[in-house]
Amino acid sequence: MSTVTPNAAAFKKHYEKLAMQMPPKAIVATLGISIPTLNSLIAGKPVKLETIRKVAEKLEMSPHQLIVSTTVASLPHDPSFYENLEFGYFIDHARTSEDQKAQWHPEIIELKQVKGSDLNWVWFKGSIKNDKHGSFVVRACLVGRKSFAILAAHKDRTDAFVATFSHVAGIGEGSRKQVLCGIWSGEDPFSRLAVYRIFCSKKGEPLDPAEISQILQQNKIVTKFEDDEMAEKPKHLAVKQPVLLKQSRRLTSTGGE
Repeated sequence: MSTVTPNAAAFKKHYEKLAMQMPPKAIVATLGISIPTLNSLIAGKPVKLETIRKVAEKLEMSPHQLIVSTTVASLPHDPSFYENLEFGYFIDHARTSEDQKAQWHPEIIELKQVKGSDLNWVWFKGSIKNDKHGSFVVRACLVGRKSFAILAAHKDRTDAFVATFSHVAGIGEGSRKQVLCGIWSGEDPFSRLAVYRIFCSKKGEPLDPAEISQILQQNKIVTKFEDDEMAEKPKHLAVKQPVLLKQSRRLTSTGGE
């Protein structure tokens, strides 16, 4: 079950109002939680996401109002930010007959800027090591200050993957920790194309499970491809096909003239 860090300040405001009307035991009964969970909410300690949803519903609030928010910023322009990355966290399937569930895995990242990079293409080289897949040789690139991509090839096998990042999330007090947020693409245990989440944090700033859950919940991505959606709606596709065909013929005819 995912856990998140509650927004203690936001919860206390509502708790104080309830405390003026009823004792703590009545409050927990009203919110449908336990005394330890109440204390965690007041102290800002991680609680289950389902707890946040339950309490928010009772207080007639949005769940996001009761979670410590993250600040989202564009990618840093300074190459040193990427050279200072050390900790990676990625989702992957266990890929064993005993366990097919997806789970988080940690890795260690080392990057160094390559000489000759220009303003539009800042290149890096280095390595990635993780307990699940082993060691990878890495080339990475900051493209036009808008996208950061990691291309990794396994040292001893044909394994390879590509990860892309579009923004940085700040978490913790004063958004102290700057976390690179992105996705990596690969295959699931059934050899189907799959997209997985990946986060990277700087040296001396490892992420704990609560922080990972927090970023995961507050930085959503769209994983459904447009082609998949059209394939599931044959009537919609059938309407589009004649239109596209008619346009194609008209353009061809015009080109002939």
